[in-house]
Formats: sequence, C-alpha cells, structure tokens
Amino acid sequence: TAVFPGARDLMGIDIDAPAIEKGRRYLAGERSSVRLVAGDMEDLDALVGPRRFDVSLAAGVLSYLNQADATQMIARMLERTDTVLALAGLACVDQDNASLPRSLASMTHPGQWIHNFDAIVKTCGGRVVRNRWEGARQYNYQTIFFTFATPLSAGGRTRVSM
Repeated sequence: TAVFPGARDLMGIDIDAPAIEKGRRYLAGERSSVRLVAGDMEDLDALVGPRRFDVSLAAGVLSYLNQADATQMIARMLERTDTVLALAGLACVDQDNASLPRSLASMTHPGQWIHNFDAIVKTCGGRVVRNRWEGARQYNYQTIFFTFATPLSAGGRTRVSM
C-alpha cells in the first residue's frame, strides 16, 4: 500500500503455496489489502479471471520458461495490462540481453533461461519504453535484466507514454 496507495486491487501470484500462506499470515497482521494466490502462472485465466491490471510484474519467474513458453506468457500478460508490464530476469554477463538473437540456457543457473525481453515484447505487439541491463553486477549470485513495456491499443498506438 505504500507503493500504490490508491490501488483498489493488489494481487500476487506464486507457485510456492507454503510461501503464499506465510505471506497471507503476515499481510493479515498488517491489515493489508493485498491478496495472494497460490498457483502456476500458466493457469493465469483461472487464477485471476477476466481482471485487467494497471501494472503487471513478473520478477524472475520467466527464467524458468523456454523462449516459446515465455513468449506465450508475456503475450497473455500484455493482454491483461493497461499501463505498464515490468519484467525482470537473468542477465547475460557477456552482452546486453537486448542484443541476444534468441534465449540462452543459463550456464550458472541450470534449468533457467536468459531472455531478450525486448524482442519478445515486440513480437507480442507491445512497446518497450525502458530497459536496464545489470549483466556486469551480481545480486545474490545472479545478474538482472529489466524491461518495462506498454501494450498497444487495437489502433496501433500505445495506451500510455512514459
């Protein structure tokens, strides 16, 4: 509520049910209006119904999907986002993710992928408004790449400029 004080509907989704339950107990003690839901992001329709969101954030989860599956998920998130879609994932340490021709299997995080979110967003019909490559810096033994995007309206214009 400190970040989005005017928000009426704050929702978080994670596949880790015990972590979600722990978060629910904490938030109840804080009298927070944030609603946490345990589930797989691939079940987005069942988890959130027809809701649309001003801001959607996927932090670290798309790294577990290959390029085709990450592209499908980003397309589905863009369809439900009215203002900004924020994506955070593993960064390539050798070059800016935005220059990658395709997703790469991570050598340091087995089973995870390094994506060019910018290219995927564009493929899905969104518009990248900003990115940030943190490939040379490590946080918790990981490197980070961020992309901030807006969806395009049916007429091909962006809904919001940033």
